[in-house]
Amino acid sequence: MRVIPPPSLESVLQNADSSIVATFGVLVIALLYSVHVLGSKKQAIKPRRIHNPDSTLPVIGNLLDVTKDDRVHDWLLEQCIKFKGEPWQMNIPGAQPTVIMYIPEMMEDVTSTQFGTFEKGQFQRERMEQMLGDSIVLTDGERWQRQRKAGVKFFTSQDLVEFILTFVLAARDTTALTLAWIFYELGRNPQVEKAIRKEMTEKLDFGKDAYLTAEDIRSLTYLEAVIKETLRFHPVAPFTTRQKTKDTFVCGDIPIKKGQTVGLSIYSINRNPMVWGPDAHEFNPERWIDTKTGNIINVPATKLFTFAAGPRICVGMTLAMMELRVVSANLLRKYRFEVDLSKNDGSYAAGMTLNMQYPLPVNVKRV
Repeated sequence: MRVIPPPSLESVLQNADSSIVATFGVLVIALLYSVHVLGSKKQAIKPRRIHNPDSTLPVIGNLLDVTKDDRVHDWLLEQCIKFKGEPWQMNIPGAQPTVIMYIPEMMEDVTSTQFGTFEKGQFQRERMEQMLGDSIVLTDGERWQRQRKAGVKFFTSQDLVEFILTFVLAARDTTALTLAWIFYELGRNPQVEKAIRKEMTEKLDFGKDAYLTAEDIRSLTYLEAVIKETLRFHPVAPFTTRQKTKDTFVCGDIPIKKGQTVGLSIYSINRNPMVWGPDAHEFNPERWIDTKTGNIINVPATKLFTFAAGPRICVGMTLAMMELRVVSANLLRKYRFEVDLSKNDGSYAAGMTLNMQYPLPVNVKRV
């Protein structure tokens, strides 16, 4: 019979050390896991409070605020200024509360960061389908992607109809409205018109009867500033919406439920003092010109939101800007426009676009 010798003291200590190390390792892992779990619980998203306007009434919500007069966009702006970047919601009977977006961070999250889960949605389609059809303005998903890539390349007669509705009707009205607001502001601010004419005299070596092309007017920095300031101050599409396709948080802690509508208040972000400074309520083209270089200051689309931002930024933006530059430059080069402000106070008629409430009487004279 073989006698197995007892283990040496050295081996016992080595095995004991190994057991202690293994046990200690397990304890450390368990401790780290517990810390991670507890930390995760502490870092759980705490939804931010969504405010309601003081004028919100039982049952009818803010129906009176948006229908009692044609100041709906100014009312939205007043609420946005009051809540100072905090989320708030507009309540209309028969619909989920609409959470209003009105600072660049909110706009970027909805239109870019979470673009794939925010659609135009049923709310807009039901209200605009009769006018714009199934065009790029209203479509979502695969059809929108195809139309966006196609641009002006037609595949079927239906594509042609949708192109006309989008690029001719929608673009024509919005560009014409912006031109009207430009001349309204020139009538209200004669020093601005004087500065444009001075710039033309100094930078353009053409006769007054010469037609100015897009290339000819590239150097007209002040005219560009006037156009951009008009687009900021009088956005012809003052409000739009998106609909959420799943539960989410905007800006990390603003809860938006699946199917809920968010309102993108373009009028409010374009006139918000938090975004544009204390003179946001003033028409001031100089804000666009760098005092050191004399060049136009470029701002992100999520700040000047007139053409929207992200993948759904206005497909006709470049064309619209070219039209505004060329038309306004050629008109101001040849004619003087005397606006009768006694019959137009600059108020707008509430609607999908920012139409003037009253006609704009103008006396046109040859320069």
